[in-house]
Amino acid sequence: MIKKIAQSISIISHPLLFLTYTFIILGNFYPYFSISSEEKFYNTILWFVFLSTFLLPSLVIFLMMKWGAIGDFYISKKEERIIPMLFVSLFYFGLDYYVFSRTGMEPLFMDITYLMVGIMGITAIITVFWKISAHAIGMSAFTTFMFVISVQTQTKSLFVFFLIGLLMSGLVITARLYLKAHSEKQVYYGYGLGIVSGLVGGFLIF
Repeated sequence: MIKKIAQSISIISHPLLFLTYTFIILGNFYPYFSISSEEKFYNTILWFVFLSTFLLPSLVIFLMMKWGAIGDFYISKKEERIIPMLFVSLFYFGLDYYVFSRTGMEPLFMDITYLMVGIMGITAIITVFWKISAHAIGMSAFTTFMFVISVQTQTKSLFVFFLIGLLMSGLVITARLYLKAHSEKQVYYGYGLGIVSGLVGGFLIF
């Protein structure tokens, strides 16, 4: 039972989902986000973001697993992570540069996507030498970014998501350690990298 809960937490905190979560939060709770949930085409754009930033990359990872390029969907082995991470980074960059920029996507969300590209690129480089927790990086970067944007724009509703992020951070770290997906050092260093990325990215954007 506990293992299933830990696996469920790992699934909902998958790094590829954070762009979708961010789009939903900004669209519903950030007053300066041009594509609000009240816009006519909001749901269409949301589905496009989900499909392009999560489902398509996940499908590629699944196919790589079927073809034997990686051992499992979670890419447990360090040496198997580099190519998928670089692929997703390049895919996100191309999506942002060639699609989002030409379809009138909210500039803030485009900046966040570029931030995600940078984080994944750094993670891929680190992974060449050492396995680090991408879940911890994603969770802490998201949490820190929510803190920065809430403080910089004085948006109280986003501060709530910072607090939720802190709670989820504890659950994600506990889940990854319980599943023995990472050592404590890999998780804590990952969380630290995410904090630095969220702070730097947040203050650069705002």
